[in-house]
Parts: sequence; C-alpha cells; structure tokens
Amino acid sequence: MRILVIEDEKKVAEFVARGLRAHRFAVDISNDGQSGWEMAKACHYDLIILDLMLPGLSGAEVLKTDPSTWLDNANSHSDGPCGHLREGRKFRSWG
Repeated sequence: MRILVIEDEKKVAEFVARGLRAHRFAVDISNDGQSGWEMAKACHYDLIILDLMLPGLSGAEVLKTDPSTWLDNANSHSDGPCGHLREGRKFRSWG
C-alpha cells in the first residue's frame, strides 16, 4: 500500500511516516500543498494523509481539485516519476 503524507511540519511528517513504515507501508512525504498535489498526480497512492493548513496551496484547495484528473499520470508504468518506486519492490497491504 502506498501512502502520501502531505504535512508542512517536518517532524510531524517524519513521525507519521516512521510509524507507517514500521508496519511495512510505502510512504512518501511532501511538505507543501503544491508539491503534494503534483506527487498525487504523478503517482498512484492508496491513501493520502493531508494537513489542511499548508503553505502555498492549502489542503482545502487540494481537496477541491478533481481527483479523476490525477489518474491520467498515475496509471503510467515504470517510465514515469514513480516507476522506480514500483519496480522490484513488493509491498504488503492489510485490509
């Protein structure tokens, strides 16, 4: 399971990511709304943990974007920006 944490407080983001990684989740971190939105568009995430009060593009603004537009790039294969994260790894998901 791939998880994106979008949180501007770096210590909080690392704390959350460390806990998730301890349970064998693949976790990426973004520290602002704009780069988090771009990461969400570029990669397929099963879950996004989103802080609402972010610098630049706020979490509320990220929520207002149309998630169906994110899927255009997220479904691309290994030649995309997240291909290296998919190839050669197996992640276990629970649920």
